[in-house]
Amino acid sequence: MIDLTIYNERGATQKAMPGQWDELNRQQMIAIAKALFTPMSKADLEVRLVAILTDMPLADFKAILPEVIQEQLIPLVQWVLASCDLTVQLLPSVKNRWGKRFYGAATSLHNLRFFEFDCAERELYEWYQDTTNERQLFRFIACLYRPKKKGKADESDLREAFDQNLTERYAKKLQRIMSLPEAYAVLLWYKGCRQHINDLYPRIFNSGDAELVEAPAMPAYFGLMRMIAKEGIYGNFEQVEQMYLYTVLEEIDATIDEREAAEAELENLKSNAS
Repeated sequence: MIDLTIYNERGATQKAMPGQWDELNRQQMIAIAKALFTPMSKADLEVRLVAILTDMPLADFKAILPEVIQEQLIPLVQWVLASCDLTVQLLPSVKNRWGKRFYGAATSLHNLRFFEFDCAERELYEWYQDTTNERQLFRFIACLYRPKKKGKADESDLREAFDQNLTERYAKKLQRIMSLPEAYAVLLWYKGCRQHINDLYPRIFNSGDAELVEAPAMPAYFGLMRMIAKEGIYGNFEQVEQMYLYTVLEEIDATIDEREAAEAELENLKSNAS
């Protein structure tokens, strides 16, 4: 957090302002998501972000001298515009007016299974083809948020098992109980988690930093699942789909290590033979 003393016409105000994504609270995250997906000039967006992150009463904020905002505060919000590396789950659940909850995937997507990840990537790709299609956005959300499973719940994942056939049904329900800014906040959080995964496994995804609203590439994970299933260690294709995402990625990364070691050994043998 950034400790500030903000001067305005009413005097001085002491504030602690977030200086990175993981320091945001739920309401700040939702407000930032709404601002980022609302058409406005960069100058207006920067002022909006200052207002959100300083979390001051409107009257106090309006009393801040314009030069203070421009010279002192706007430079402190540029991290929001650079990229999103949020991995903490700030919207763990949403509920309807009768109290029924939909639970989201965990921090860093640690409880996401590979099939869920593949479906989420595909639904998100489709939304980026037409970002005015709100139902498609909620189809993406429905890959991550589901009702609580019946019976004794696993505390690491309260959600019922993922069923792709229920995507449209749950998308309709989520669209009724989740605001559009909340959906955008989930999208930004997912992109932060996705970038975290990219950074952990660069040889698998081979991509750099993602822009905040950049469209993803066409998902192509069938080959990755087939690669694991072909070995037979974890079962058939359907069983591999149900493996946790990080387990699959660790296995693929280990396979790359083995392949590179074998190639190095082969080159060494060729060198010695010559």
